[in-house]
Amino acid sequence: MVIDVPSSGYFSASGLAEAIGVPYRRALVKNNHMGRSFIVATQAGREDVVKKKLNPIREFVQGKKVAVVDDSIVRGTTSRRIVRLLRDAGATEVYFISSAPPIVSPCIYGIDMAMSTELIAANYTEDEICRYIEADKVIYQDLEDLQELFSEEKGHGGSCFACFSGKYPTGDVTHYLRHVQEERASHRPEKGKKNLSVSAKAPEPTEH
Repeated sequence: MVIDVPSSGYFSASGLAEAIGVPYRRALVKNNHMGRSFIVATQAGREDVVKKKLNPIREFVQGKKVAVVDDSIVRGTTSRRIVRLLRDAGATEVYFISSAPPIVSPCIYGIDMAMSTELIAANYTEDEICRYIEADKVIYQDLEDLQELFSEEKGHGGSCFACFSGKYPTGDVTHYLRHVQEERASHRPEKGKKNLSVSAKAPEPTEH
């Protein structure tokens, strides 16, 4: 069964289900009064948002193999929590699918995403990410396929893929990125590179 993370995963999840010929269900209920977890400043705050934001419908997922589709994986906080929610609701297997490629670089064009040290795909392999979020498999959108889909030949010229490729359309932004990272680090209680444990039974990381 394919399910989406509401509401951003709906179109990708329903399209995937149709393409591979498996049932699609809306099995996660969203609290629309909670904001996006990835822009919350602290780890504890992000986890609190996720806990209050999503709840599974047990009768839809119990005893099922579930492919859950989200728009992206940023730090891994939301993804890990969703996998645990689905397993607690009785899912026998959980496959986590990102409709975006791995996010390896911060956005400097208006999205307050994260520092590069907080982007899970910038620091760890796909297998390590899979073990960390406790999924049976993590599947990302392919960057080349995404670039082809939004190519100039198909009428989508000017699309930016910097957060996926590290290649910024405004050229070398190394100095700017360093300045932003230092500025944010000086104002955040959590500093330094995340201590990501990939062991299923390891203690919670202090930051991711």
